[in-house]
Amino acid sequence: GAQVSVLEGHGGSVYGVCWSPCGGKLASGSLDKKVIVWDAASGRQLHVLEGHTGGIYCVGWSGDGALIASGSDDKTAIVWEAASGRRLITLQGHTNCVYGVAWADEEGSETRAEEGRRLVSASSDKSLIVWDVGAGKQVR
Repeated sequence: GAQVSVLEGHGGSVYGVCWSPCGGKLASGSLDKKVIVWDAASGRQLHVLEGHTGGIYCVGWSGDGALIASGSDDKTAIVWEAASGRRLITLQGHTNCVYGVAWADEEGSETRAEEGRRLVSASSDKSLIVWDVGAGKQVR
């Protein structure tokens, strides 16, 4: 395939990237401690999400496109509102770097807010934590 575009704007190595469910946006996470939300067609930065105190290794978009999660070597996952870039909650529970995040979107769910959402985070502390994002608590 041919290269379509190059998106530049991070100040450090980029380790995490994902498409929005609709395919019109991208989210990227970097060692510069920022998540950037991009318009995929134009390459324009829509939001720069700041809140982690360490490099970001993973990003994940919820199935309905409303939320973005990021994981960092600051031992946290942060959930962001995709439309505004507003930080909704910082999830603390790992004792080492968070290298993976994944949403458990329930099929047929009409929920658009963070209440009742489940997110799993994976860490080099050898654990997975399942989170109830609305409550900000570990499920297991």
